[in-house]
Amino acid sequence: MHQIAKPDPLESIRVLQAQIDQLKESAIAELKARKEAILAEIGTIDADMEKLTGRPVRNTPAIRSVTFQELKDLLQAEPTRALNVRRAGLDGTNVKTLANLHPRELDIEERKRSMIVRLK
Repeated sequence: MHQIAKPDPLESIRVLQAQIDQLKESAIAELKARKEAILAEIGTIDADMEKLTGRPVRNTPAIRSVTFQELKDLLQAEPTRALNVRRAGLDGTNVKTLANLHPRELDIEERKRSMIVRLK
């Protein structure tokens, strides 16, 4: 009798994993190319807007969430130990939550269009 060789399951897994890795790399390369194209388009739009308005386009920083330790480090680096949350590009809800969780260490002052966080 002639036996048909069964494929080695571990080898099949290695082959599939290599294919997955290759697909991931391709997807990442495609996303990077798309991002570069979008950023180039944004640059062109900003330049056109600047020509029309005569004023440079103000790029606002991306809003980001921080951990309590990151916020403390940011505040300690400031001479006044305070930050305007919006100007620093921080998520206001995130900062309020941190201040509520750590009232002995953080103080929040809310104004009409801004929020100041201070290290006590």
